[in-house]
Amino acid sequence: MPHFFANISNFFYHYLQQLYLLIAESTESAEVLKTTRFHNKPFLRKKRFIKRTASFFLFRKRFSFLKEKGLFMSELRLKIRKAIETDLSDIISVWKRNIKTINTASDIADLFHSFEKYFFVAVYTDTADTKRFEDKEKVIGFVGGAIRSGQGHISGIAVDKEYRMKGVGKLLLKVVSAEFLADGLDIVTLEARKSDTSAIRFYEKQGYKRLYIVKKYYADGEDAIVHEKKI
Repeated sequence: MPHFFANISNFFYHYLQQLYLLIAESTESAEVLKTTRFHNKPFLRKKRFIKRTASFFLFRKRFSFLKEKGLFMSELRLKIRKAIETDLSDIISVWKRNIKTINTASDIADLFHSFEKYFFVAVYTDTADTKRFEDKEKVIGFVGGAIRSGQGHISGIAVDKEYRMKGVGKLLLKVVSAEFLADGLDIVTLEARKSDTSAIRFYEKQGYKRLYIVKKYYADGEDAIVHEKKI
């Protein structure tokens, strides 16, 4: 019986090995071919290979989706950088489009000028026109940090709807967290509307923990859930 399972394992291992290489070649994935090594490994090693191959198929499916949406890496250049004064109007626009708030453009501008070093933007460049990158750059998201009670604080973060679920928000949180940490601020807090379950799931997936609820925190009377993360 052990020989039977070993034979089955070998069959799937070698079958997936060939399939994996064929797919990699068909997509001209030099990195996959370069980093993949096949040896006669124990049974558990083969199980890990099968698992990696399954993950590879899932990523292929996701890349196909991105290509259909015009967001494949060959067509899109994504960059996270520090915000500058000329980004302010775009930050205000993204903020107002995506965040339910009574903050005015003046409020957002005041926050930006007070804590500019903790503001970052996500921009993409259409690489179809390689001669005019700067002219084609568009702000699709931002994160605005501040210092509150001696701790880092996320005052606002937003990504335009069509670019969500692609890791942009996660990258924005990472860069502002690194900036906080560089300044000796290893605790970061933020608030989320109690009804905004998608935002709450996102923050908690990034390691933020619920602390407490602030009743009627928002101008419309909705409660806020305060989160905290040690970085």
